[in-house]
Amino acid sequence: MSTEQERSATRRPPPTHEPRRVLVVDDSGVQLRMMRAALEKSGFEVVDAENGAEGLLRIAEQPFHLVLSDCQMPLMDGYQLCRLVKDDPATRNLPVILLTGEQNRLSRFWARTCGADLFLTKGQGLSGLVEAAGRMALKAPSEPARPVQAKGKSEQGLDAIQRRLAQALER
Repeated sequence: MSTEQERSATRRPPPTHEPRRVLVVDDSGVQLRMMRAALEKSGFEVVDAENGAEGLLRIAEQPFHLVLSDCQMPLMDGYQLCRLVKDDPATRNLPVILLTGEQNRLSRFWARTCGADLFLTKGQGLSGLVEAAGRMALKAPSEPARPVQAKGKSEQGLDAIQRRLAQALER
């Protein structure tokens, strides 16, 4: 084998990078569209949900590399979503960034308490969000987090989510 043949045999094709899949959870359609556009422009694959309960169902349906969630939403807020994600051994290492329009110590306290990896204020602009998402996605496992699948109907849906949340809060 010639030297050129040896070199070409040892060359590997450049790695193919699958886009990082991020779940964006926000009850504001305007915020969802803005975050989706900014994240997709940066190469993320974006799936969205309108509240924490819907977000948790999306996580059960498909794997993600990162979750970005608003804190204040109806039905289930971002703090509760984060708590359930971090309470599940299968998704415990899934990075969660919580976002809020409020800039107060109590919001930061609850973000730390529920296990959020990062807490950002929405007013700081989308470039900071995209940059933070990029950093967190690099820290995420290369295989996206996939939760343990529910076995029966009693383990699926909103009632099951509320039971899991109550159990997590009791612990």
